[in-house]
Amino acid sequence: MPAKYKVGIFSQSGAMGAAMLDFANGGGFGFSYFVSLGNKADISEIELLTSWADDPNVEVGVGYLEDVKDGPAFIKAARKFTAKKPLIILKGGMTREGVEAARLHTAAMAQDEEVFRAAMHEAGVILAGNLSDMFELAVSFSENPIPKGKRLAIISNAGGPSVVTADSCAFEGIELPDLSARTVHELARSTFAASVENPIDLRGDARDEDYALAMKLALLDSKVDGLLLIISPQRMTEVDEIAWRIVDAKKKAKKPIYVNFLGGEVVSSAREICRENGVSTFTYPERAVRAFRFQADFREIRRREVRELKRHKNHQVARSIIKFSRGRISYEALSKVLSMYGVPMAEVRLARNEAEVRKAAREIKPPLVLKIASKDILHKTDVGGVMLGIGGEDEAVAAYNKIIKNVKNHKKDVDIDGVTVMEMAKEGLEIIVGAKRDPVFGPVLLFGSGGILVELIADFSVAIGPFDRAKVKELMDGAKVAKILRGYRGAKYNGKRLEDVLLSVGRLITEHPEIDSLEINPVILEDDGKKVLGLDGRIEIRKNVLE
Repeated sequence: MPAKYKVGIFSQSGAMGAAMLDFANGGGFGFSYFVSLGNKADISEIELLTSWADDPNVEVGVGYLEDVKDGPAFIKAARKFTAKKPLIILKGGMTREGVEAARLHTAAMAQDEEVFRAAMHEAGVILAGNLSDMFELAVSFSENPIPKGKRLAIISNAGGPSVVTADSCAFEGIELPDLSARTVHELARSTFAASVENPIDLRGDARDEDYALAMKLALLDSKVDGLLLIISPQRMTEVDEIAWRIVDAKKKAKKPIYVNFLGGEVVSSAREICRENGVSTFTYPERAVRAFRFQADFREIRRREVRELKRHKNHQVARSIIKFSRGRISYEALSKVLSMYGVPMAEVRLARNEAEVRKAAREIKPPLVLKIASKDILHKTDVGGVMLGIGGEDEAVAAYNKIIKNVKNHKKDVDIDGVTVMEMAKEGLEIIVGAKRDPVFGPVLLFGSGGILVELIADFSVAIGPFDRAKVKELMDGAKVAKILRGYRGAKYNGKRLEDVLLSVGRLITEHPEIDSLEINPVILEDDGKKVLGLDGRIEIRKNVLE
């Protein structure tokens, strides 16, 4: 086996490990270490990463995992490693079928795959999509310097492949920058290029010296962070000579160079020349663009220690309310806990009869919203359990009776606590804010588009704890609704206040191990840009944790 790269490889699966060894051997991929972890009874990926972080024989880490037993310990070890070196992980079981149905939107949406991805992002880990991905990335990181940005120059001898590759760049979020005036001028003066703009098209009759000049100019261009060369075997194409020109350029280059020889047998010798001399070659140009994107992303990883927030001053009072509930916390009690932590909730009363409905209607300024209060009902609208725009006492009583009748007609044996009477919010943007306790990685925070279609729209992002304002901002940016928050078509919303809500929910799930999951849906951001108000909430308590 060729000992070519300073790469440490580990595998939790013996069969996958054997396949990785054979794949590496067949592709001329040598490495420093290979460790089969098995059931991790003696050694785990955590010990390996801790050791390899300071090992000069390991410059890139690669691993196949099927599970992580100790999430916080893994993240700590991975952070130490990725502070110095890239870590590429292929995870099995990312689309596990048959997940047990969850009661809350948050638990249903933030499943294993999303939480694992969030944890790897937190640790600075690069997730490979498949074996090919994993080895291509390992080679690319081993053979190339980390680019300073995402600006890629493309040099080709054909227009079609350049167009397809430009599409791939757009998909991957890679910029094709305008080249400097000097680069454009020299290309126009010294070559017969069909296009001297990026992508550069040197035409089908391009010689090796044309590629050499174009490479030199692109690598010297301050607007370029990386270079992709596409060579299609046309009648006058000297593929081997071009390959040697690339090898020469690679020896002097301080920027990453990626090469795609389009074709099979005709370009095999040129591909081999590059591989034997440490030049990253790819079968398809789209794969090269993907490798460049992963390398550019690695530079942008923010490795910072999250500032732990102090325990909330109302922690003990909130815990007493949760403990007193004995696992069946009412909406009124939940609203009180959330308000104590700084989450503004709509003014609410629980009414168990007509007299209490009248009292609530007098105390809360109309218009009102009436909702069924039952721990057996999650989707209140589906059972006719919500009525909006209610005016005075008589109208509220009529709405109360209708809601009770609707619910009983829909579900005979339902346990009804009463009806909540609350203030009705103004028109605004609906958001979901949720949290859950993952058995491996601990507290998880969720943010996204809210309302009754929350799971259908599925616009959300998740982050694992601990939480601070910087992480909350990054979490919000991960959902598409963030574009609306920032002022889409003139709308203005109170994003700062929403950050406070997310921080408060993050503190709740972190400080109270008895909370299994929690969500507020919807949180209304009123269109006037001033008010943020939670309208409905649910909580699941871990009864075995309550003392």
